[in-house]
Amino acid sequence: MGAGNTRRRINIETEGRNKEIVRPSQAVLFYALTGSSIVFLTLTLFYSIWLNRNPQGFNFDLPKIFTVSTIILLVSSHVLSKASTAFEKDHSNGLLTALSVTFALSIVFTVLQVNGMIDLFDDGILMKNSGSIFLFGLMAFHGLHVVGGIIYLFYLSLKAFDNWQDPVKSLIYFSNKYELNRIQLLSIYWYFANVIWVLLFIIFLFTVR
Repeated sequence: MGAGNTRRRINIETEGRNKEIVRPSQAVLFYALTGSSIVFLTLTLFYSIWLNRNPQGFNFDLPKIFTVSTIILLVSSHVLSKASTAFEKDHSNGLLTALSVTFALSIVFTVLQVNGMIDLFDDGILMKNSGSIFLFGLMAFHGLHVVGGIIYLFYLSLKAFDNWQDPVKSLIYFSNKYELNRIQLLSIYWYFANVIWVLLFIIFLFTVR
């Protein structure tokens, strides 16, 4: 009863403040993703125009490492979806596991992407024609989003770890719905990064020869 009363009191004290913070955070993410979508569509349009003017396109085999990295990114998104559920159930172990595993997978994805880019550079693929700037630009654009997500994911992982085995900190942490909102916003952002890469991967599959 004591813990329940404490939790309710904490919820009442933080509910108003959380509402004031959550809505601006959601708005900022919405406008940020809208802007990113416009940039992505613009780069894709320029790439399509270049392909239309250069029917020969790119003549090389897309490194298989990109296929592996795509699978890893999709798995990381699935794992991250478990974080919100764990938070809602006050399951600190599950939350920390979901965030940590997602962070590890995102690092693996980034390493594979870098290796794939290095292979393209070593083969001179990204230096052969003017279309390379659009190909590289699209991949770099997605890479920046992934790096941004990794940084915030690392921050949330540290925060979850800090409250992992401390009952008092854990009680306050799981009573703060703004913390749940942070995880949910990260999940939306990460899904967006997934969609962007899957679309890029499909575009490359059908335009690279």
